[in-house]
Amino acid sequence: LFFMNLNSGLHLHSGFGLDTGKIAGALFANAPTLVSGAPQINKVEVLASKVQKGNVKVGLRVLAEAKRDKVDEVKQFLISALPLVDEETLTLQWYAIKLEGSNVFGILDFSEVEEGRQAHLNGKVAAALFAKANDLFVKMPEVVKVDVIASRVL
Repeated sequence: LFFMNLNSGLHLHSGFGLDTGKIAGALFANAPTLVSGAPQINKVEVLASKVQKGNVKVGLRVLAEAKRDKVDEVKQFLISALPLVDEETLTLQWYAIKLEGSNVFGILDFSEVEEGRQAHLNGKVAAALFAKANDLFVKMPEVVKVDVIASRVL
């Protein structure tokens, strides 16, 4: 998972575009041996974020497709979740996103320790999200635990 939080949105870490930069170039050049299938690059709109410096090591990636008539409600829910995330002292970085050109929304969440990841999974945002999941989403949100290889907050 490589991204930069810029004023224009969330981008693959590749300089300031999607097709430049040494890291992106190396990833694309070595993609056949590093990943199965072609790398997916999606532009996203950052709806809300919490960004604090720290040595993040673990995280979560949550994706869900909103029902057509629930897109605005999901967007507002994610924006309104920020104050709850701010209360999570172990959550250092959190992004609520919407993939451009789709009804897919996501949450990216990062902590320094496993306890932070678990606290977020058991926290108020997750409880509220899953309580409304059947009403808001085409299917249940996909939650994937991730390990952070490297990070840098600018």
